[in-house]
Amino acid sequence: MGYKRIGLDRFQTLLEQLKRRIDMNGTIFSDVKVDYYLSAMENNRGRGEIVTFGSGTTTAGKTYYLHSGSSWLETSITAEVSGGLGMLATAMGTLPSRDGMLVRGFFDYATQLTGTFAAGATVYLTASGGVTTTKPSGSGEILRVLGNCSTTQNVIYFNPSPDYMVIE
Repeated sequence: MGYKRIGLDRFQTLLEQLKRRIDMNGTIFSDVKVDYYLSAMENNRGRGEIVTFGSGTTTAGKTYYLHSGSSWLETSITAEVSGGLGMLATAMGTLPSRDGMLVRGFFDYATQLTGTFAAGATVYLTASGGVTTTKPSGSGEILRVLGNCSTTQNVIYFNPSPDYMVIE
């Protein structure tokens, strides 16, 4: 038995069909949108696995963690609770329940990226919800990998590692 190559458009269509078959009454996946089609991405916009749950006010392109009270709070590399532990996401706009939070996928970090962009470079969490290609190195800072740079300037494959380290 062999395999068949399919394009992103076909893959997206198959995912949507599967979603409709599994979620006949609109409840199981009502807070999840999957869109990996990468074309003409605008600054501070993304595509991929986007959730629309949780509360709070966010800034597009900043990184947030899901707090135990169901609100999205800005990440930091100075405290494990806000940078190391839990679910991370990039804000798609100002209201998570309306605009969504990207939990995995491609995002154009035109505003929040620091460091030198290079295809394939590792991207890390940095202070105040930003992302950087510069590895944190200060004592007590959280080191958590968020993804990798793509071949398109400022576009990063956001796929946060569940693991982190505290630098001594």
